[in-house]
Amino acid sequence: MNDTFWLALSVAVPLLGAVIVSRFSDPGIARRAALVANSLTLIAALIAWGLFEFARGPLAEIGSPGWPGAWLSVDQLSAPLGSLSALLFLVTTLVTLRTKIRRFSFSATLVAEAITLATLACREPWGVVTLLSLGTILPWLELRSRKQPVRMYVLHMGAFVVLMVLGQMLEDYEGENRFIQWWASIPLLLAVLIRSGTAPFHMWVTDLFERSSFGGALLYMTPMLAAYAVVRLVVPVSPDWVLRWIALLSLVTVF
Repeated sequence: MNDTFWLALSVAVPLLGAVIVSRFSDPGIARRAALVANSLTLIAALIAWGLFEFARGPLAEIGSPGWPGAWLSVDQLSAPLGSLSALLFLVTTLVTLRTKIRRFSFSATLVAEAITLATLACREPWGVVTLLSLGTILPWLELRSRKQPVRMYVLHMGAFVVLMVLGQMLEDYEGENRFIQWWASIPLLLAVLIRSGTAPFHMWVTDLFERSSFGGALLYMTPMLAAYAVVRLVVPVSPDWVLRWIALLSLVTVF
């Protein structure tokens, strides 16, 4: 069993756990079952990381290995990020207050964990685009279930998905016809700025934290999937000035 097997297991375990947890009506039992699934996921992710470091070393190349490895594989970027994200989901489930567990969907959290780990394990650009788009659905479902306004979130995430798809289409066109690269860079740049909540595209972040559960909003933002999208989608096709703008706007957002 190699690192890819354990990586696939780290994605499959939370999905299976979500199915099991959804059958429990008692939130206390659901939480304990979710903790078991979170723990097993973390163990699988750590084993995948360890096997990767042992077999290939820390200087393994970051790149696309082709089908099917590009869709689910370990490299020096995804290995630690997957383990850290699995730990984050475990800790969030663990520290959720007993008074809040009735309003916190553990099954949806496990689905979100599976999508997050699959995204971090994907090196195929269209796979990253698809998984990032799928990840936007769960917060929307939570807002709807809590009967909260969704307009702000939908407008921003809709723009994020459209710009990401457009940018990737332009990148593919450039690759085949030697099109000018910055046409692909601008939509991808705007997409990652929106998804990361970078100023001036940050209004939806505070809205999400105010209207959804704190744990759900935290798990949507903290794994830094937008930064992962920069590495997989923006860096390979963008000139230096695009990366400088990302750094500058990120600094402005901090202040």
